[in-house]
Amino acid sequence: MKNNFKWIKNTLWLSITFIAISSALHAQLNLDTASFYTSIEKLDIDEKTIIVIGEAHNVKSTLPTQLFIINHLIEKGFRTLYIEGGQSEAIIINMYFETGNEALLQYTRARTSDGAYRKFLRSLYDINQKLSDKLTVKGFDIERPTCVGFLLSEWFKKATIGNIHMDSLSNYLLAKDNRPSTSVKEVFKKSEQLQQVFDTLKKEIAQHKAIYKKVLGTRYEAFTGIIYSPVMEKNQSIDASFTQYVLNDLNTNEVKNAIVIVGSNHLVYKYSFGPMLMNAAPEHYTINSFVFLYSNCKNLYTESFHTSRKKLLRHTTLPPTDKPLVKFSAQETSLVPAIEETTTI
Repeated sequence: MKNNFKWIKNTLWLSITFIAISSALHAQLNLDTASFYTSIEKLDIDEKTIIVIGEAHNVKSTLPTQLFIINHLIEKGFRTLYIEGGQSEAIIINMYFETGNEALLQYTRARTSDGAYRKFLRSLYDINQKLSDKLTVKGFDIERPTCVGFLLSEWFKKATIGNIHMDSLSNYLLAKDNRPSTSVKEVFKKSEQLQQVFDTLKKEIAQHKAIYKKVLGTRYEAFTGIIYSPVMEKNQSIDASFTQYVLNDLNTNEVKNAIVIVGSNHLVYKYSFGPMLMNAAPEHYTINSFVFLYSNCKNLYTESFHTSRKKLLRHTTLPPTDKPLVKFSAQETSLVPAIEETTTI
């Protein structure tokens, strides 16, 4: 009961309102920074704090707003960022942060040079360049063929181990994912095909473990972490797998402050990632959340507009406005519905 109360109390709702339906929707982000600083002061932030940012994917100005929040948290000492992406993608993003080589991002979801996610990562890179204690990105979602294919090419350098010629396997995966997916269904179909590759690799690793360790060296642990990802194996719900990965990483690597970016649908029902993480996290962690609530917000890739479900909008009052506005408010309302149900944002 104690943990459930902490989850309820430490919820910072982020209300994003784009009421205007004219060209003003393409205007520069209008952040009510005063409401942000007033709200965030109500949260308990110490050296063992996890901030969960719940978003709706592909909604205009979500990423710039996240960047504002993340930059503020970096100033408070946060250095670990968990993303709803695969471990392989997180590794590539870290390589980009270390080198500044944007060509690496071609093998991630930021493959479009002028896309919103590419701009987001560029901004994080610029922030990271100024830090002596650098950012580390970690991924806990399904793996994507293009990310894995690139890493196989980088790590194995055309090696042949047992029955697998790694260069051919890399080219096969890159060809499978040579364009961005256009639907969630397509993402999961590619994931299922990738899992078949992983199942084959597991058998090969069992027979040639010593060779894999010799070729990969210090990368062996990262390689097997990807191949044996609990999210990919689907032995449990995806939310349980998310929770398992983050908990294992927190404990194994003694992570201090951390930021988690995840779709809000993984926060708002009883057996979703947020409540499960809250209930299972070690007692010394405090978990707070920013939840994006949307009203008439432009989708990044279509002509449609996005408004959060009424079940979520009931948690806050969106102010009337004739221009784009991002306003923050702190609430102590239960994030998880009292009756077991699935709510999407």
